[in-house]
Amino acid sequence: MTTYTSTQTAKFVRAELKSAFPKQKFSVTSSRHSIDVSWFDGASTKEVAAITDKFGGMEFDGMRDCDTFQKTMVNGEQVLYYCYAPNLHHRFTHSFAQKVVAKALQLKPYLQLEIIGYDTHAAIDYTDGWNGLTRSNMAEIIDNVSESNLQDFSIPSQIAILGEANDSDLEVEIEIVPISIVHVENVEAQGTFPSFNKYDCLDGYIEQVQPAPTNVRITDRIELSNSDYDIFINSLLDDREWLAGKGGSGSTTRPDMDSDNFNYTEADWVEYRQGVYLLVVEVFAADRAVIYIDPQGFNHARYVGFPVEPAEPLAANFDIPILHGRSFANANEPPKTPLQDRYRLWVTAQIERGAIDRIQSYAAWAAFQMPIVYQEWVTAQIALGSIDQIVSFDDWVKTIA
Repeated sequence: MTTYTSTQTAKFVRAELKSAFPKQKFSVTSSRHSIDVSWFDGASTKEVAAITDKFGGMEFDGMRDCDTFQKTMVNGEQVLYYCYAPNLHHRFTHSFAQKVVAKALQLKPYLQLEIIGYDTHAAIDYTDGWNGLTRSNMAEIIDNVSESNLQDFSIPSQIAILGEANDSDLEVEIEIVPISIVHVENVEAQGTFPSFNKYDCLDGYIEQVQPAPTNVRITDRIELSNSDYDIFINSLLDDREWLAGKGGSGSTTRPDMDSDNFNYTEADWVEYRQGVYLLVVEVFAADRAVIYIDPQGFNHARYVGFPVEPAEPLAANFDIPILHGRSFANANEPPKTPLQDRYRLWVTAQIERGAIDRIQSYAAWAAFQMPIVYQEWVTAQIALGSIDQIVSFDDWVKTIA
């Protein structure tokens, strides 16, 4: 295997950029484990990144607080570029910045942009900088636009305009009007609610390993059109008046007390947990899967879950990853499933990604993963109302060894 320093790698980067963009002038500098590439106008950031990203052989792993290394095959030889992926700095002349802003406002007239002029270049400022959606969309325009496509540039489908801005805060939202809202009398069901929540997109819930089923009571069934449903699951944290004041929890074994639950004793809480359930809103569309929403009294999808057995109307199903053999169904015991299943799935994922060199031995992998799985288990116990069943990490490890 051949290892190249950042200085040597910078020469490869410079040569490939010159070959790909013969009329573009680039500045390529290196220092220790980093490479910086800067240029004016011309090529887009996405075009340059397609050339430079492959020269990053190092990544920083924040969980383990250390660098990891990715080898690359070049002409049949395994090489390691001993540096991070090059940092890209696309700078604008004043005239080009004006053209980019004009194009951005043509595509998204609600953006608030300002050109800041410096002696050597111009910068485009996001004056409504706290609006994440606006910043993301503007970044996509800047990253994709180049001198060659400036006139014909259009918004990629994945960042299509989602709506108009409010006059006050310029937040981009689309009003969704349900086809129907049917109030039901606490229909009993079960659902799985992932440990990590408050995601804006449903993918963040689908990708998680699902915990044991939780008892729920459906209070409302809300039908959306397919198009509104697709917007809703990608903007779960946007305000929806038809969710306001709904959700929460209850218990069939709630102690008969005049005082509120702030005055519960530990014995009262144990009794309460035995029959605990969540109050949820069922959201569906004609050709989409049923999901459960627990707004917790708010007007957005604060918690999202999936039916164990979807109630009528039965629509599509999500492909939700369930880790075989792992279950939190018995709140009185820690999970007894070893980590081999998760390790097997992780190894399979590395092979599918072509990252065979990243595969670790089971012992090394488990030493890193056990604290993460333990925290998931603790979170699941809290969600089940079984705080008194939580054991220490060392005792938990003994149950799965």
